[in-house]
Amino acid sequence: MNDSFERRVRDAEGRKKIFENRVKYILFFLTVFGAFLTMWDKCAHLFQTTPPDDTRKQFVDTPTTPIRNFRSRHPRATKAMSSTLAHTPRPILPQALPKDLSQAPPQGAPRVSPQSPPQTPLEILYADNTEFALLSAVGSVGAQTIKMTMVLKTSAANWQIAEEVQSIIDDEGNEYRMRSYMNGATGSNPFIQLTTEVPIKCTYTFEGVLPGIRAIKLFKFLYFGRHSSLSEVEFRDIPITWR
Repeated sequence: MNDSFERRVRDAEGRKKIFENRVKYILFFLTVFGAFLTMWDKCAHLFQTTPPDDTRKQFVDTPTTPIRNFRSRHPRATKAMSSTLAHTPRPILPQALPKDLSQAPPQGAPRVSPQSPPQTPLEILYADNTEFALLSAVGSVGAQTIKMTMVLKTSAANWQIAEEVQSIIDDEGNEYRMRSYMNGATGSNPFIQLTTEVPIKCTYTFEGVLPGIRAIKLFKFLYFGRHSSLSEVEFRDIPITWR
C-alpha cells in the first residue's frame, strides 16, 4: 500500500517537473522573440531616418584643409576674391517672347512660302474681249536671243485662238525670226485654249539678236480669232533686259 502511494507521488512530482520545464522553455522563447522584435524595429527605424539638418550642413559647409590654409596664409587675396564675386553681375538670360497662337499654323500643316507680288506688264492691249499683256522682253547675251513673255486672259466664253507670231523688228530696222515658242504647256501646237477669266502664259524666243540692241520697235502678235479671220495686236518700243 505504501509502495503504491509513493509511486504515485513520484509520478506526480515527475509530471510537475516536466510542466515546469515546458513553462520555462516557453518563457525563454517569448523573451528571445521579444528582444528580436525590438532589435528589428530599431534597425528599420535607423535605415529609414535621414540625418538631421545640422549633420548635412556640417558635411556641406565644412571647408577642406587646403582652402582653410589658403585663407589663413593669404587674407587679402581671399578678401579680394570675395569682393569680386560679390560685385559680379549675374548673367541675364534671354526671355522667350510670347507667341501669338492665333497666327501659328496648325500642327502638321504644310509650310507656305510668301508669294511674290505679280509682275507689272510692260504694256496691255485689248481685242476680241481678250487681254494681251506683255510682261517682259529678256535678252540672253550668251545665246543672243530675246524671249517675249505674254499673258492672255479672256472675258468672253471659253474659246481658242491660233497664234501666227513670226518675227520682231528692232529700232534699227533689223528683223529677227522666231526660233521657238510655248503656248501654255505645249511648244508644238499654235492653238491657245482660252478659259473665261483664267490667265495663260505664252513665251516666244527670237534668235540672232546682238546685246547692243536696246529696244524692240515692233512685236506683232498675229492670230486667227473668231470666224477664222487673221487679227493682230502690236506692241511697240519695248525695252530689253539683258542677262
